[in-house]
Amino acid sequence: MKPHYAGSIAFDNEQGEWEDRLMMAYDFDDLCKDMKSFTSRRQNSEVHFAAYVDKNGREHDITQKVREKIG
Repeated sequence: MKPHYAGSIAFDNEQGEWEDRLMMAYDFDDLCKDMKSFTSRRQNSEVHFAAYVDKNGREHDITQKVREKIG
């Protein structure tokens, strides 16, 4: 398995209902850039979770690190 980063953004959709969007990148900065771009276009959006998945498939929680990076 190739190491990668994954995350989810929770937001209110156009009908005012909760929804989430999954994102994946092979670089931490790319994940943060994509998540920041998406949150700026969605109402009441926030990082729901983020993880680094290592070459053995183990997930490492990086939610707080991503939240701090994208502000």
